[in-house]
Amino acid sequence: ELTSDNLEPTIQVKEEVIKGRIKITKLDSETNSCKSQGEATLVGAVYKIVNSKGEVVDTLTIGDDCTATSKYLPYSRYKIREKKRKQLDEQVMGRVRRNPRLLDFETLSTRAQNLAMTAWVWGIMPETSKKVLRVKLWDEPSDITDELKLHITRLKSLDKKTDFNVTNYISSQPAISTYESIFSLYNKLKKSDNSIIKMCYEYADTTDKWFDFVDHIEGIASENNKYTCNYADSMEICKDERDCIVDVSFPTISQYTDNGNYINIGNWVWRRNDGQTKFAFDSDAERMWASMIKDLASEDTNESEPKRVAKRVTVGKNNPNAGNINIFGEVSPNKINSSVKFLWGKNYPVNSEIKYEYCLNGIHSSYPDFIMKDSFDRIHLFEVKSVNIANSMQSGFDGDEYKLKIEELKKCYRQASLLTGYIFYLPVLKNDLWYITRLMNGEETTLTETQFREFVKRPTQ
Repeated sequence: ELTSDNLEPTIQVKEEVIKGRIKITKLDSETNSCKSQGEATLVGAVYKIVNSKGEVVDTLTIGDDCTATSKYLPYSRYKIREKKRKQLDEQVMGRVRRNPRLLDFETLSTRAQNLAMTAWVWGIMPETSKKVLRVKLWDEPSDITDELKLHITRLKSLDKKTDFNVTNYISSQPAISTYESIFSLYNKLKKSDNSIIKMCYEYADTTDKWFDFVDHIEGIASENNKYTCNYADSMEICKDERDCIVDVSFPTISQYTDNGNYINIGNWVWRRNDGQTKFAFDSDAERMWASMIKDLASEDTNESEPKRVAKRVTVGKNNPNAGNINIFGEVSPNKINSSVKFLWGKNYPVNSEIKYEYCLNGIHSSYPDFIMKDSFDRIHLFEVKSVNIANSMQSGFDGDEYKLKIEELKKCYRQASLLTGYIFYLPVLKNDLWYITRLMNGEETTLTETQFREFVKRPTQ
């Protein structure tokens, strides 16, 4: 009550703090459901809720229904972050999507936060991690790359087929009886091959066209797969934007993982950065094949004037005084500390452009394991396989899928051999014997090891 004696009354007002709860639902990105793929699990993931001061105000654990709900919290802005998991330390670095600095992300300055979000992934390397060894071509790389130039092939997608038209295809299909949501259609498109996504956005210049395309995406993908997997129609030699054939060779530098299976090699195209001559290979089959090619490369051809099987190239540092007469009256050589190497080597995938596209539930690239140029200037490419299953592979080995891949590679290499003129091989190790498929001029032949050795020692008739 306001009186003459009480001109400044005290009024008590009870303020009610508005509170709410935060609910998290964790779904698998592929299945879009609570059911995860393989042996992975969504249940048990732990999240922390952080306020604007960087304080953790609640911790949530995902339950069996793939949800978690917080306690009542004052109305404000909060950040939700998944807590550090074991996989952060143990997964392969290239597949980790988190930066360990994000664990204290809220305490960083704005500049540090931006750096953390754009920096390279760091982590703890497990003690079981294998060593990565770097390699490079000898001395002047052009000594090798000028001598070994290869054409590579790629597969054209359906939009390159002259008699296919998206509009005509869609109009020829039965009317859609049940329409799906835009979210379902978008997920279908997102999971499609890149060539299908590209085709969609080249065609769909309106919203209606986008819906028309994605409504028929299964049929279009099926047509694309039929065309792409018919190598006689879809395979072509790679060309640049000026329509000139692209020539590739071994990369100047590369690297490989030390998987054991060692051979000492000092006379092929590669040298280790540390100067050692011991090279590791991915499997025992690769090691055995490399050992055979190493010996075969230095053997004589079956000619009246024999040469070595593999072509030889002189490597060394270029001599700036080449051709000049020194004080002893001698002509300075073209190379300093020159040596002779055989023109063959492992096709290490890192930085390599030596690849051939094939079709198997999508478009993939095959990087042949070994490349050799022989004294007759023929190019030999080897993709080494084995049906001997190591103990460590027993549980995860799918024999049918493996055989399917081998058959698809045969079809790919058969057409590639016709387009490029190169000789492709699929040597398959079974027990201790090699079963060698040769793809040459579009024809397939099965060779024994003895027949293969005899073949590479003679010029093509």
